[in-house]
Parts: sequence; structure tokens; C-alpha cells
Amino acid sequence: MPLYEHRTDDMTATFGRAAVLGLGLIGGSLVHAIRQSGLDVIGYDTDPQTAAAASASGFPVTASDAGAVHGADLVVLAMPLPEVKAALQSLAPHLAPGAILTDVGTLKAPVLELVREIIPTARFVGGHPLAGTELSGWDAADPLLFRDAPWALTLEPDTDLASWIALAELVCDLGAKPVPATAAEQDAAVAHVIGLPHVLAETLALTGRRQPGARPRPRRRDRTAAGRPRPPGHQSIGARPSGRGAHCPHGLGTSPVRAGRAHRRSGRAAGARPARRLDYSRAA
Repeated sequence: MPLYEHRTDDMTATFGRAAVLGLGLIGGSLVHAIRQSGLDVIGYDTDPQTAAAASASGFPVTASDAGAVHGADLVVLAMPLPEVKAALQSLAPHLAPGAILTDVGTLKAPVLELVREIIPTARFVGGHPLAGTELSGWDAADPLLFRDAPWALTLEPDTDLASWIALAELVCDLGAKPVPATAAEQDAAVAHVIGLPHVLAETLALTGRRQPGARPRPRRRDRTAAGRPRPPGHQSIGARPSGRGAHCPHGLGTSPVRAGRAHRRSGRAAGARPARRLDYSRAA
């Protein structure tokens, strides 16, 4: 079975089956959006109440991450950062050869390091959709959450370009705008746009430490997305765009391929230059 195939109606490349591990605001919205884009999707969450709520909403939910990952050619890590290591260790034996692995967390470098340590052969493309609301959890999931949102997709020297392209085209189908970046560039941009305190909180959570006097906070949201209005006329994300990559921003044109290749070439030409600062406001 091919990793992805091109549809005859000139739409974006599609996956056979996607698995989303973690069904909070971002993961739950992804499950809704992926299904409404026409792809098969299955979910999993460690919290029984969240899993039950997703199942009651009519979505297939497995009792284990192994069941969700089995047979999937796209696996999305949508759990909090401190849970990523255990999730990778658990799903590693069940990840199909050639499957694309991605995530939706704020920081990319820590996840990239974990993937290289635990599943070094994985076709990993880190992701970070700059989208969110003040709400959290499955009940807040919204299939339109990613409309017009910048979506960073990491592109490292060892990234499989075909995997990056397939994921970028899916991101376009979900209405978002893929932004090629290295993990270092993305993390630097997050610190600049979202704020250093947020990044420190994520890092401390990864190490199991808490800031003195800090109160538990809900699952992360992107402040830049607060109050983002829904585009007029979009009754459902299931409405197909008019052409391949129609939701991609100007500059990607109709082909994320050009963006990925151009970014990779610029990285090779840059040599040992410091990471550049991304301007997410241009993509938003």
C-alpha cells in the first residue's frame, strides 16, 4: 500500500487512515477536521471520560494506543509534552513501516530528540498549529479551529521530503497554512510570539518541575488565535477547496513542494548561520 496517493480530482494527497492520540482541544478538533476532509480517522485518549465522550460523538476510539496506531499511515501525537516519551515507547512496536509520525505541541526540539532516541527510523515531521481558544477538552473541539491558521512543519536536513509534502498537503486541506521551519526556528518563533513564560512552563512540565506558587493551567492555547473569527461562508470544513492546495497561503502557491524544497536549499546554503526568526504574522 503506498504511503499516499494522488486523487484523480486533483485534490491533495491523502492518507489511508489517520490515528490521533490525545483528544483534547487540538486533538479533538483534528479528529473532527480530518473526518470532514474525507479521510478515515481513529482516536485514543488515556482519560476514559474523554474517550467515552469522543465515542459517544460517533468517532471510533480504541482502548489502547496500539489499537489506534495499528494500520495507520499517519499518527498524530496530541498529548501534553510530558506524556510524549511514554507514548512513543508504547507505540513504537506498533508503528507501521513507512507511516508518517507528527505532533501538534508547542515545542519541537524536545519532541524531535525523543523521536530520534526512541524511534530513529520514524518518518517524523514535527508540527505546531497556531490555533486555539480559551476552552479546553473534547467538548471544545471545533472542526474549523485550523482555518487560516499558520501551521509550522519542521524540515530538518534528514527529514523525508515526501513525508513533509504529504503532511503539508493535508494541512492545506484542513484550511491551515503550512510554514516550513527547523525545530530551532519554530521554538524561537514561539518564544517570541507566544511569550517566554509559556515556553518555560512547557519546559518545566517536561522535566516534572513546577514554578513556585504556579497554579495548574489548562491545556495550552495560542494567544495569537484568541478571538479569531470564523471565515464567512464556511458552513463546514468538509466543503472541498476549489483546487489543489487552495487553502495554502500566497507564497506556497498551489504546491507545498516548492516551499519545502526552497527551505531545504536555503538551510544548506546558510551553513552554520544562526536560526532565523519566523514571522508567523505574515502567514496568519
